Amino acid sequence: MLRSLVIPVFCLVVLSTATLSQSISFARKQVASHGFPSAQADLNGDGILDIVNPGNDLTRDKNGFFVELSNPNGSYQAPVFYTSPYQGNSNSVVLGDFNGDGRVDVAEVEDTSDYYIFLNAGNGQLQSSWNFATTPGWKNDGIAAADFNRDGKLDLVLAEESNGVVRLQILLGKGNGTFAAPLTFDGNAKGGRLLIGDFDGDGKADLATAAGVCSRDVGCLTNVRVYYGDGNGGFSQPVAIDYPTEDYYFMVSSDIDQDGHSDLIGTSGFAVAQPIVRILHGTSNRSFDVQDVSLAKGLLPGFVPVDVADVSGDGIMDLAVIEDNPNGSSVEVLTGTSGGSYAPEQSIYATTQFLQSLSTGRYNSDTKPDLMASYALDGSHYNTNLEFLRNTTKGGSFPSCAPPKASSGIAVCSPQNGSQVASPVRFRIGAAFTSPLRKTEVWIDGVKVKESFNSYATYSFLDGRFSLAKGLHRADIYSAAFDNRLQHQVVNFTVGTSNSLQYDVSLFPGVGQNGTPQGQVTVDTSGVTTIQLNHGNANTTYTVEFCPAPGQLYPNCFTVGSVTSDGSGVVNSTVPFPVGSWAGDFELVANGTPAFSTSLIQGVASTYFATLQLDSTVNGKGTWYQGGPPPAQDPLQTGSVNWMLNGQLKFQLMGAKPNTGYYASQCPIFRGSDCYGVQQPNGNFIFTTDQNGDVSYSAPPGTNIPEDIFYVDDYATGFGFIAGFSVP
Repeated sequence: MLRSLVIPVFCLVVLSTATLSQSISFARKQVASHGFPSAQADLNGDGILDIVNPGNDLTRDKNGFFVELSNPNGSYQAPVFYTSPYQGNSNSVVLGDFNGDGRVDVAEVEDTSDYYIFLNAGNGQLQSSWNFATTPGWKNDGIAAADFNRDGKLDLVLAEESNGVVRLQILLGKGNGTFAAPLTFDGNAKGGRLLIGDFDGDGKADLATAAGVCSRDVGCLTNVRVYYGDGNGGFSQPVAIDYPTEDYYFMVSSDIDQDGHSDLIGTSGFAVAQPIVRILHGTSNRSFDVQDVSLAKGLLPGFVPVDVADVSGDGIMDLAVIEDNPNGSSVEVLTGTSGGSYAPEQSIYATTQFLQSLSTGRYNSDTKPDLMASYALDGSHYNTNLEFLRNTTKGGSFPSCAPPKASSGIAVCSPQNGSQVASPVRFRIGAAFTSPLRKTEVWIDGVKVKESFNSYATYSFLDGRFSLAKGLHRADIYSAAFDNRLQHQVVNFTVGTSNSLQYDVSLFPGVGQNGTPQGQVTVDTSGVTTIQLNHGNANTTYTVEFCPAPGQLYPNCFTVGSVTSDGSGVVNSTVPFPVGSWAGDFELVANGTPAFSTSLIQGVASTYFATLQLDSTVNGKGTWYQGGPPPAQDPLQTGSVNWMLNGQLKFQLMGAKPNTGYYASQCPIFRGSDCYGVQQPNGNFIFTTDQNGDVSYSAPPGTNIPEDIFYVDDYATGFGFIAGFSVP
């Protein structure tokens, strides 16, 4: 998404910023270079883009291209020159993995009938590997790469010119860095810039050409042709989008509206009173919807480089353009809005030089899209400067998961493979590839739950939360290039089950009341306490209180935090919890009045408690009052009480007295005397441990909905154990 156009240049000035609708900021870093940037990818596998510049090495009178490799700290090495064995003028380069080794290679065409492949030997070092010739008498003018026949191997498209006639040829890749003989699919093309996309969103790579023609008689006009790929290496007849009375548009391909259809975005500066950005929105029916965005500051006629990325961090793609004025050039950003329009320009950088290229990319180790512009220091364009504008915008919802420090791969920052998590599950993904990426998808248990088109250059990102049922889940994560070449990664994870959660019970309105549950409280094995409320009051702050075993005085509770509902009365928040082990009930208190409390509900599987403590540690001896920290307590015996879907309560006790009979009782929160037994089918309340002091026993509950206090008593010593849970 860069250009190389000859424009007179002068000298550099200063970086400037502006604050308009969505505040954005950038920090400038200048790097000396040779040639003009034409392509970018991660050649040395450090997770940062490298720059490839076609040009001439004047010190050796050779034609070829320069490569500037990045360093892990975001700086750049001195440009290294690569030359081809034949000496036409270097016209264009394209980057991609042509031999399937996971490294980014370079293909170059010159104004001869030859094209050249430079394979990556590792760490970004290239070696001249293959030299090919097409039909003599034709000069290669442009090159593009994609997998047009969907065999997983990169193919090439060449634009060739002879005596004013332009033709387009496809060369199918063999996957080893070589290609089949060229096949012509348009012998009378308009030529121009070659752009890859999926303009109809069918998962097959398409090709667009944008050619500008200027003449004294007609003026400047633009010819756009779109060739829709059939997925077998063939193309449709070109769909013409011509502007015979309008200016020449410099175009790039991107999904600016993030609808899954690639768009063409172009800018105009010649022979018009006010330059514009013209957006051709791709559609499924292979037509384009036109949108024009005015540029208020473009004062001089000329080409206006443009690129697209979400530089403001609000999830909406923004426009970045270069605009010329009598004093030089400036880099401007038009932030996008949710309605599809764009705010006026914000000036990011101004210079007395005339900038000649613009691109978005990842030029340091964070996930914010940066910008890069360039200008020439002399008429030969041998000595140039690259102006890196690193995104320093504060706030925003920029991706939180960096892609791998490699040329390709998918980083899944959460959930981690094999982890136990709470619902809703947050997915944070960053992907990198050897070609420009189009999107990232998440499939859970075979169903696609989200696709994200938050992509720029060779990177793509996805952030999302998904409500999932408890149990084991499989996530299939894909990143897709414009030709639908896929990367795939599998993550298996568990949403807290009765075996992984320490506490998972329902929230009822009021305190200890029978009714419809409005949410739940979960405590996972790492001690994270999650409050989920589905139907509370809107915009209400609830104090979260934990109440230990019932004492003679109410309230015997202490505050562990607070949560606030949104405008629809929903709460989904975590609260910190003090270290220790205890038993009791949770309450949500609004304005001093308990509004919700935890309890069980028949027919809903729950983990009632995950440990059983000696009663003496909590009942009357280990209690504490609101405002004071809970005492440190370690459960002497452990077990669980689970409410199962069949309506049974299942008790498990480990390490209790061997061969001892116990009975179970459930108690409301207010008074310890308000307890009732859990009957066995024979009417007795007794279950008996084995010789190791263990027991696993199921019984129906009492007739009432129990509170979250559970006692196990052996008759002889009073309450023997009380349900609780441990916070690590």
